[in-house]
Amino acid sequence: MKSGREIHTDTFYKENGMIYYNVAGQSVGVPESTVERVDESVNDSVLDERLITIRMPRYYDVASTLPGVENGLYEEVFLHKKCPVFQKVFGTGVLYAQGCGTGSGYWILGKANSSSLELETLASLKHVPKGHGPNYHGTHWTATDGRVCDVLIKSSQPPATTGEEKLVLKFNGFPNGFFNGMYKPWAIVNGRIAYKMKKAKDEATIELRSGGEGKIFYYWAISFGNDTYYHSAPFDAPDTFYPHEVAAWSHKGMAKALPGVVGQVSTEREHTFEFQL
Repeated sequence: MKSGREIHTDTFYKENGMIYYNVAGQSVGVPESTVERVDESVNDSVLDERLITIRMPRYYDVASTLPGVENGLYEEVFLHKKCPVFQKVFGTGVLYAQGCGTGSGYWILGKANSSSLELETLASLKHVPKGHGPNYHGTHWTATDGRVCDVLIKSSQPPATTGEEKLVLKFNGFPNGFFNGMYKPWAIVNGRIAYKMKKAKDEATIELRSGGEGKIFYYWAISFGNDTYYHSAPFDAPDTFYPHEVAAWSHKGMAKALPGVVGQVSTEREHTFEFQL
């Protein structure tokens, strides 16, 4: 800690600007701004068996005949905001709360504007008591013109694909060498586990993305910062392909594939990953 205090724990995770760790079976959080550093190399034998906990996002199923609303599954995203935000899985729809810390807040249903950074509001649910979600039945959804509209929102289970094995992956064969190494489960992105590799202060990630304006397709992308360096060939269904099963990666700006890259499940360490709802 920046105060000079040391905290020893076998389990920790970061979320919304906080670092949480376990003490006597209880989860305790401290602001990340008060932490000088997290030393994961003090006792390597302990780290091999460390339990890493990642909280699963919440999900809502949205159904409405209101024009512009994207029906389907909305996934909670962590954006370091006080109020919860949900996004349509592989879509531009948004569902978010305002004034959630007050006695009576409201929820907004809308979508992202592809030509700007602004959000288009389609409907709102006002006078929602503190702690209630967008499926609150004490009031009605109203469209932007003030008329009551039919919006049905209910809690939903995560997609089956989020229950996949929490694999630790190892990659070799990338030409620049930077992306070679161990990747560990990091977060849920678009309903699938994303993997992260950390070298010194740099972090590379592998995540599932969607593309296409007509027929949606999916691909695994390896990125560093805001740049995508490698990507897999596109495939149709998000639950049929894992990053270590990619036979050839393509380099950014190159049509030539890189078939020499080998991804495999790592057995060098025994990591246990537990996802909490």
